[in-house]
Amino acid sequence: MAQEQGLDFEEYGLLPVAEGIALVEGGETEVGLRLLADAVHFLEQRQAKRELARARFLLARAYLLAGDQLQALAELGRTMDLAKEIGTAQFAVVEGQYAGELVELGLARGIPGCHDVAERVQQLRTCGAKQIQGYATEREATVHRLELYALGEGRVVRDGHPISPPEWQAAMVKELFFYILMYGPSGRDAIGAIFWPDASTKKMADSFHSTLYRIRHAAGTDAVVEEGGQYRLGDVDYWFDVEEFEALVERARLLPPQDWQAEDLWRRAVALYRGDLLPEVERVWCVPKWETLHEMYIEALVGIGQCYTARRNFEEAINSLSPTTKKERNEMRDKVRSLAETLFALDEPWQGRFLDLVANLATNSVWDGRRPTREEVTVWLSADLNLYQEVKLLLDAWRRPKQRTLGEKC
Repeated sequence: MAQEQGLDFEEYGLLPVAEGIALVEGGETEVGLRLLADAVHFLEQRQAKRELARARFLLARAYLLAGDQLQALAELGRTMDLAKEIGTAQFAVVEGQYAGELVELGLARGIPGCHDVAERVQQLRTCGAKQIQGYATEREATVHRLELYALGEGRVVRDGHPISPPEWQAAMVKELFFYILMYGPSGRDAIGAIFWPDASTKKMADSFHSTLYRIRHAAGTDAVVEEGGQYRLGDVDYWFDVEEFEALVERARLLPPQDWQAEDLWRRAVALYRGDLLPEVERVWCVPKWETLHEMYIEALVGIGQCYTARRNFEEAINSLSPTTKKERNEMRDKVRSLAETLFALDEPWQGRFLDLVANLATNSVWDGRRPTREEVTVWLSADLNLYQEVKLLLDAWRRPKQRTLGEKC
């Protein structure tokens, strides 16, 4: 039915109904009632009587949860009138299992149709108890698996199914999910200040809950949970490439470069780092994390180089440049001097790490440990073009992200 009516039918009719009753149940009464009322108005204009009947029933339940019996009875009366018009009250029987107080109130006030609904609800509860329990047990036993990727591109795979952009409905939905994943638990107001800084309190709350609903619709109802006003990733089975990358680096740091496991860990970390953190995100909230992760990536590259040095394995070095003409030799000399100047201009601890790496590579690990001079580094890089190219590769990888600013994509 929704497909026949169009995408706006789902966006402005069906989704707000589900979101609205969920908000009222969760204590967000004002926002939830407004969503339900807007959805009822939309469905009424579309003459979608079956969907409208269910929406009115849920609106009646929402009014009762909010403590407004008069409005609840009025909406329940309209609901039962619609049920008579369309020839079925099955929707009320289904929803009535969770709205017993509303059905009993309608029965006590003599609203036509409520007696039949109450009887059928009771039959469903009694005769189908075992089936319902079995279904509930099956659902509880179902464990959703999330695979989360943020390095190189933000992706979420749910039970082996990549969540597509249309399923997220908007880029901000996926972005908010990753924010809560990395910075949760976090309060609604703190989140709103980042994602909707110019919106009014009411507009921010509406936008937040609408986006949160879409997260749960795409990634699962337990993907994000709320506890004491704080939102965090739910207790779901998941794997996150950022956490795996950090764990590999932390483990590699504990091992000396002579240990073959250290090189394996560094290599696995580098392989996992498929690109910068969430490159599609333009807000600055991920910049601190992005900087930390990139520095860890450079550390992993340097770590591999140190393992090469310790194990005297230089076969993986990048092919050297081969200048032949005088012009090429002069250009190469200038490049070597420029690289040496750049190394000595680095901030600590990276200056020390790079210079130690150059010294050990140039002397086959027999360097005495002192800080090499600018002249020594220049001579080493000039004499061994393989060394020059390897150091340049590492330095380029380190410098490239530093060109990005807080105002650019993070």
